[in-house]
Amino acid sequence: MANGKTRDMTKGGITKALLMFALPILIGDLFQQMYSIVDTIIVGRLLGVNALAAVGATGSLTFMVIGFVQGIATGFSIITSQEFGAYSAGLSDESHIRQSIWTSSVLGVIITVILTAISLALCLPMLRIMNTPKDIIADSNLYLSIIFGGIFATMYFNIMAARLRALGDSRTPLVFLIVSSVLNIVLDILFIAAFHMGVDGAAYATVLAQLISAVGCHIYSVKVFNLLKYKVTQIRTNLKDCIRHLKTGFPMALQFSITAIGVMIMQRYLNGFGPVAIAGFTASSRIQSIMNSGFFDFGVSLSTFCGQNLGAGQLDRIRKGVFKVLWMGLILCVVSAATLWIFGKQLIALFVTDVTDELIEYAYVYIKIASVCYPLLHILVLYRNALQGLGNAFVPMLGGGIELGTRALLTGPLTKAFGYIGVCIADPAAWVLSSLVLALTYLAWLNKTKRNGLSKLH
Repeated sequence: MANGKTRDMTKGGITKALLMFALPILIGDLFQQMYSIVDTIIVGRLLGVNALAAVGATGSLTFMVIGFVQGIATGFSIITSQEFGAYSAGLSDESHIRQSIWTSSVLGVIITVILTAISLALCLPMLRIMNTPKDIIADSNLYLSIIFGGIFATMYFNIMAARLRALGDSRTPLVFLIVSSVLNIVLDILFIAAFHMGVDGAAYATVLAQLISAVGCHIYSVKVFNLLKYKVTQIRTNLKDCIRHLKTGFPMALQFSITAIGVMIMQRYLNGFGPVAIAGFTASSRIQSIMNSGFFDFGVSLSTFCGQNLGAGQLDRIRKGVFKVLWMGLILCVVSAATLWIFGKQLIALFVTDVTDELIEYAYVYIKIASVCYPLLHILVLYRNALQGLGNAFVPMLGGGIELGTRALLTGPLTKAFGYIGVCIADPAAWVLSSLVLALTYLAWLNKTKRNGLSKLH
């Protein structure tokens, strides 16, 4: 077996394995969300509503590119988790794991160079297409250019974190997420409050904090985990191996980006309501990202769980794991929605000094509409991650396309009919059909494998 703090999720209690793996991811996500929240509070309170709106107006574009990076990293790690599951079951040796790690590193560098060049060239034209208000577009472009220039740091960190999770270690990424979060907050205060920088200070703080954490995570991981040490005789890849990784990673990356394009469509309509509405929507989005982070963290846990058990040929264990995460997530939906309805307005007031009734109303309306639809979001995330862990990257990408199509078709008419409320409705409306397709695909896979059994990777 592997050394260090890797976790073999092909054996033992399912609920405990999922919770013990998900808990560090959740804590790390909360720290990551915390520095995003603090970043927003610092920008809103020290630089004002327009600066907060300028950063908020970049949200969908940032989501599109950073989501692509996260999708690629997660997709590559799915292959690694399958190899680890097969290794744990005695179906292969550790050289397959190292080959997957090396292939993901090579592809990560190539994709980073291409993605950075494209993103920097298109950020200003895309802000214009999205109808970004003239009084904030310069700051939005400045912030976005720095974030996109730092894609290498984002890719570096996400590949390292996803790689460790594929081996069942969710604690090490947690430690370095905490380091990144604290460092980001310190740098935010230093650059904006002490050095009197603008939105560029917030952007530099994010990139620098992530880079330092990525380097630290890499050095520590290689020292502690033998499976992550490259051996000269095992540093190899081939076209077939690259294609295998890209067949999983690229659709997952596209799925994130396709979803983000749908969010960009919403952002374009939202921008038409002016800086106050953008700031309110941004504050609401930040708050909700904390409250629904559990859905996504359970999803990451389930993806690795399914990947390892697929490699080990454990069908019944996969079925039980998905069912348990379904019910844990539905309980979380109720708790999250109730919290937001009761304390939503107080949380919104944290973000800006010049709080107005108009800004709070914009934010609270979106909170109420989205939170009652959290069960749909949970189902979407649950089955998307289960399918990805099982090696089916196409249907989750198709689900992202369905979300895009729904937002593209409905946002305009809903906005015309209901104004700002229409923009808020378009988001959960996009979850309905996509979650249905993903759930039905998983059930079809389950029925098929019950009849035919799981095919082994090796």
